[in-house]
Amino acid sequence: MIISKLLKAARAGLFIVVFLSFAGICAAELNVPLPQGAVKVGEQQSEFGSLGLSVRIYKAPLNEDGVYAFYEEKMAAAGWNLSKKGVFTKGRQRIVMRCYPKKNNETKFSITVSNLPDINKLLATIKKKPDKLTFMPIYPGSVQVLSMKFSGVISYVYETEDILKDVVFFYESSMLKYGWGLVDREPVTGVANKVTLLFHRRNGEVCKIKVDSAPAGGLSGLLSREESATSKVSAKPSDKTRISVEYKL
Repeated sequence: MIISKLLKAARAGLFIVVFLSFAGICAAELNVPLPQGAVKVGEQQSEFGSLGLSVRIYKAPLNEDGVYAFYEEKMAAAGWNLSKKGVFTKGRQRIVMRCYPKKNNETKFSITVSNLPDINKLLATIKKKPDKLTFMPIYPGSVQVLSMKFSGVISYVYETEDILKDVVFFYESSMLKYGWGLVDREPVTGVANKVTLLFHRRNGEVCKIKVDSAPAGGLSGLLSREESATSKVSAKPSDKTRISVEYKL
């Protein structure tokens, strides 16, 4: 969810290199190669709990085939393994690149560089007493698993042992007290394995709340799935409910 928001910033013939800093290791130190003619046009900083994240934006005169060919050659020479098109791995490090339609003789593409964080340090970011929010209610008794701020969007992830139906009812009724109006719901009625609620306020604010089953093992379970992403074994959901919030000013 978070990374998809970053990729939407790739517009108007730009490509993005996303650098993640996990467990005190800056991914920029990986020295990701850039094609000839690449020009840096911007950079953004963000927060991922206690971890840092920066986005570097470039533009370059390339076509899609040339972009993929360049990185397949350069990354292989640097000891990276190509797991599938546009995805490179080396130990606990991973680089994902995606191309977008060519425009004005420039191909836009994004490169996401990440290190899998130290599980103990990341688990330390979990808060049994969530941060206080002024724009919306927090589900009673929930645990704050993650928080992130990026480019005007604030994201939070919580977990609770209450059933999904109760969580959905809480937000459908409690958000009204904060001046929110429910403008979309998926599914429209009833409760499935996942429910997404979309709220608007008069001043243009938007809040999306997704409620579903938390991955088994909580955050550590989620990281385990990330490490075994190439495995065909699916992680079973836990008996907890996950609440994912995206708030945009």
